[in-house]
Amino acid sequence: MKTSALKGHESAMMNKKTVSLCMIVKNEDWILDRCLDSVTGIVDEIIIGDTGSTDNSKEIAAKYKAQVFDIPWEDDFSRARNMTLKKAACDWILLLDADELFDKRDTEAFLQLLDNEKYDGYHFTLLNYFDEENTKEYSVHYAFRLLRNTGEYYYQGRIHEQINKKGSPLDGSRFTLADVTLFHYGYTEKAIERKQKHARNMPLLKKQLEDNPADPYFLFNIANEYMALGDINKALEVYLKSYEKRAVTQAYFPHIFYRIVLCYITLKDYGNALSFVTEGLAYYPECTDFEYLRGCIYQKSHRHLLAIASFKRCLTMGEAPNRLKFTGGCGTYKACISLGDIYEEEEVYSNAVNCYVNALEYREAPGCTLSLGRALSHLYADGHQLFDQLILKLPYSDHDEKQLHAINILIETKLAQTAESILEKSNLIQKWKGDYLFLSGKLSFYLHNYKKALSAFSALYEDKLSLSILSCYKDEAPSYYFLSLILNDLLYSDKLTSLIDTLTAGRKNTCLLIASLLLPDAFPEENTSVFDYHLFFMLFEILLKSGQKDAADRLLPAIPKLFILDSYTKLGEIYARQGYPVEAAASILQSVKEYNYIDKDSAWWLSSCL
Repeated sequence: MKTSALKGHESAMMNKKTVSLCMIVKNEDWILDRCLDSVTGIVDEIIIGDTGSTDNSKEIAAKYKAQVFDIPWEDDFSRARNMTLKKAACDWILLLDADELFDKRDTEAFLQLLDNEKYDGYHFTLLNYFDEENTKEYSVHYAFRLLRNTGEYYYQGRIHEQINKKGSPLDGSRFTLADVTLFHYGYTEKAIERKQKHARNMPLLKKQLEDNPADPYFLFNIANEYMALGDINKALEVYLKSYEKRAVTQAYFPHIFYRIVLCYITLKDYGNALSFVTEGLAYYPECTDFEYLRGCIYQKSHRHLLAIASFKRCLTMGEAPNRLKFTGGCGTYKACISLGDIYEEEEVYSNAVNCYVNALEYREAPGCTLSLGRALSHLYADGHQLFDQLILKLPYSDHDEKQLHAINILIETKLAQTAESILEKSNLIQKWKGDYLFLSGKLSFYLHNYKKALSAFSALYEDKLSLSILSCYKDEAPSYYFLSLILNDLLYSDKLTSLIDTLTAGRKNTCLLIASLLLPDAFPEENTSVFDYHLFFMLFEILLKSGQKDAADRLLPAIPKLFILDSYTKLGEIYARQGYPVEAAASILQSVKEYNYIDKDSAWWLSSCL
């Protein structure tokens, strides 16, 4: 029996289909090692066409015994890819970019694809992460990544290249979506800065569009680049041109609806957004993501009964099928959070609590613990009672995890003294030093002990510690560190300069602008127009929330320099959230006076403040 089983296993191994990994790379040493390691055990050969690396990419490839050859770059991705395909000797070709990692949990599903004679190619699901450390928030799209090596297939198109067939039309029935996932890191801030992808892509797309000016797929791709560059008006203009072609049989057509709606929402044109999302649902009634967007439009328009109905429909529908899923959570935790937000705004706090608790059953729910804490704080004013309720309702199995989140919530709900007594009595520093130092620094900041806050944040950075349990708040740490340095006056100007120098361009300019207003003797004002608006308003709100209104008000001269239409309405909303109705109303009215601008959100805030 043993001999027979062994022979059967050997026979299966002899008949196993083989896989060539084909890639083109240039200066990918920041992630290539992780990419190649992720496919160890599922590929039989690695073929890499290098288009001009000056880093260690070739050395990393050699470690994996890859066949590496040079490809002169001629502004044509298809040409480069086709050169790698010609060198593939295996039954199948796996096509990856260096910033994509194979999900090893899908190994068995991947291997089963190789024996299916019905298909010649497969699309895989790509989860696009925007932050390398936050893998709970992502967008979803599908890309062609596995090809049967018959010699008949080739790539066409300078960029966003498509598979084609020699001598005859491509038979779409030979291609399908497989249940295999890749993790894509090409949209993270680090990747975009390193590769300057948008600056590279736009000229290629424009060349391709010159060759095919009416092609809806090329229009769609160039609109994506405009959107990534932040030019929403131009992106919308081009998306609409692509939409007019009505390429309803193409896999990207539902994406056009989704992106058009996102553009209209960003531009606060809720009427057109609602029109397109309704049409999208008529085409694709099972698309939960469209229903979720409809709920968001109603919510932003303060049409709460309609929004509640939409989000409840999302929970009934569940997650969209893979081909119509654009982001995670629309049929689960995101709908719960949105319902909770509406109930909280309507002051139905018990309903809000239930929604947030339901959302937290999904580990992907980011930042929802704070929402739960805010809602509970309206039901339990005493800090220790609130802490006990949080320990009861936070759905984490680890007690330390519950404590860390609960202490952070106490700080955020302005119960810093209760938080301090609980943190000091805990032994959290033993196991979670990074999280402990973060909470200690944040707590000290709100108690206006800036020297102690600085000591905690300095230790966090100098010891290169990271947040584990509270990783979703990691972006807060540099903000509190920066403000702690600022509020210690000029005692630590060298440390402040060193911190600012580590930041990306927009964040650096923003911090220099704030430093010039709060410490003008050490940081003279510089002329620049590139700012991180989100960071500016976050720092402003932290100062306001911590009782440093005088310091926050000293930042007001920077508002006109931000050059954004809704700067005063954003300011007004922050004042309103932090309990300054007079200043909120004045800021929103200033927006009307200066820019003749007011939107439905700020109009609602204005009415609540008057």
